[in-house]
Amino acid sequence: MFSEQEQEVYFGNHWSLSGISRKKSDICRTIGASALIDDNPGYALECASAGIHVLLYDWQRLYPWSKLPPGFQHPLITVVHDWDQVEEELYKLAPILLAKSSNSEGL
Repeated sequence: MFSEQEQEVYFGNHWSLSGISRKKSDICRTIGASALIDDNPGYALECASAGIHVLLYDWQRLYPWSKLPPGFQHPLITVVHDWDQVEEELYKLAPILLAKSSNSEGL
């Protein structure tokens, strides 16, 4: 799907009892990520609040931990339910993210 974009893996170390833990929003900023796919609403809100587009993954609406509060909306969070929908949403986001990237380079 987007294999040319999948170049590196970053670990936040969120669940370890030792070592340094890094916020996902910090990792995204460090690497210049403009979108995140995650199944944790807390990380989704953290990253969206930092200006990062988030696809909140709730596979087939079956992940009990991957639910936003009823009625909650954030303009940078889109809930997706399968990988086909992830692909659709990334294609929708691509022109927006490219325009944003072009504008920031010209400043």
